[in-house]
Amino acid sequence: MAFNLFSKPQRDKETIQVLKNAAAERGPVFLHSEDYKHSGVFLDLGDNHLFVSHALGRDEIFEHLKGRKLRIQVMSEGQLFEGFTRLAGLGLRVSMPALKLQLPNHLFLNDPRRSIRLSTIGYSTSVTFSSDEANIFSGKLIDVSMTGAAIRPETPEMMERIRLSVDLNIHTDIELEEGWSISTVSMIKNYDSYKIGIEFGPLDKRTHKQLYKYIQKMRKAMIQQRVSVPTEEPLHANQSSRQEHHRPCVIIFGQDENMIEKLIRSLKTKYEIIQYPLKVSEIRNRVHLEKPAACMLEIQTHHRDAYRQLKKVKTMLGMTVPIMFYTEQIPESHLTQYFPDPGQKSAVLDLKDHQTLRTFRAIETFIQRNT
Repeated sequence: MAFNLFSKPQRDKETIQVLKNAAAERGPVFLHSEDYKHSGVFLDLGDNHLFVSHALGRDEIFEHLKGRKLRIQVMSEGQLFEGFTRLAGLGLRVSMPALKLQLPNHLFLNDPRRSIRLSTIGYSTSVTFSSDEANIFSGKLIDVSMTGAAIRPETPEMMERIRLSVDLNIHTDIELEEGWSISTVSMIKNYDSYKIGIEFGPLDKRTHKQLYKYIQKMRKAMIQQRVSVPTEEPLHANQSSRQEHHRPCVIIFGQDENMIEKLIRSLKTKYEIIQYPLKVSEIRNRVHLEKPAACMLEIQTHHRDAYRQLKKVKTMLGMTVPIMFYTEQIPESHLTQYFPDPGQKSAVLDLKDHQTLRTFRAIETFIQRNT
């Protein structure tokens, strides 16, 4: 990814402030070499180094990271910054394996208005859209960025009536807050059985500015929910990096938005929900930082290796946190093969015939039995 040529390089003191904010947020960090990409969590910041979590083997580190110039991306206050660094060593930070990296000399703001995608908005924002004057459809907003959005129609049957095609122009009206909306002609970029991905047409200056402020505000609110108030001292092993909430936390690891929506709808009245992509290498770090009451891990039923992989995750985490697997239409042959113990089947949640209350009770019962 090339730098945005119109970005203004940060001065040294500004770079340090960006890194301090990123460390306080415990946000994601991405490292790139010519043939490799690593993603971790910003664990701590020292006078001359920063520390990023990892679950890599030494051979992998020495082959892809050691002695190389690395492009680093850090998220700070909802904005994506880029610079260059080098590996300075390995060790532990807040009792976690860490990559010790040189501080970047400069960080560049890499077009944040395109980098930020707000994807945990609760599926509550209504959207209306139409491809002709005769038919107007409604749906819910899944996510939004400065360049586009993802929409879920109200019912699956509606997808058959819309007659979608890639590059089809549709008029969309998304009311994010009372008093203003994103109203423009958008182009369909992709779609499947339950989601439509669109790219916005030209936005007027007022809408563009309001959308940017909205995304920034919502991301900051989410960050404040997840992390503790920054302190002068680094976090120790017995300190949590997230704020104490009056509600227990459940982490959902997965990527199927339809299933995730069902889980959120079932759990949101009692639990604080935190959602992350299903990256096995990061699960241990996220569990350590968030201190959840339970974890929900998605099973991709068309990948048999996923069962073995996720059972390894359960073994890796031990009894530190209840782990429940979720999927839809799980084949009985898979269930029997990979979860042969009848007692293990209570840890597998099939959302095929989802009912909000029933799903909540199943998860609640499992948590109570395993804590």
